[in-house]
Amino acid sequence: MTELARAGDVSGAEQTQQFEHLRDELTELHARFCRGLGDPKRLLIIAALRLEERSVGELARQLGATHSNVSQHLGMMRDLGLVVARRVDNNVYYRLSDPRIAEVIELLRAIQGDLSWRHRPALAAAPPAAAPRDLAFSAPLGGEPCQP
Repeated sequence: MTELARAGDVSGAEQTQQFEHLRDELTELHARFCRGLGDPKRLLIIAALRLEERSVGELARQLGATHSNVSQHLGMMRDLGLVVARRVDNNVYYRLSDPRIAEVIELLRAIQGDLSWRHRPALAAAPPAAAPRDLAFSAPLGGEPCQP
């Protein structure tokens, strides 16, 4: 039972106020994270930054993207607080602002993988023998976690 659903010590007005606070918090969460995570290239950047910081040039080479394109993505991610930057001479190095950002992506991918098997009636009884995995994340490969 959620705190909003508990009766007794919380009045209807207090429940409404708690719900409005939750709505505002979830709106901010959606605006910040779904926007930041709503592009596959930004998810790849998170995967690349999961273990160590990298320069824009390193990320561009790893992603097969232009320096300018990666810089634009990193700028948005920095503005949203997902990454932090440090300058060394002519290079800018980026890292995740919090390692839990990569963990959230892993969790969403694991849930998506689990749900995809539940929705296949013939295969639902047996879990997958070996789901495809990438090098940066341990969860099965899949689509985007949320849409902006």
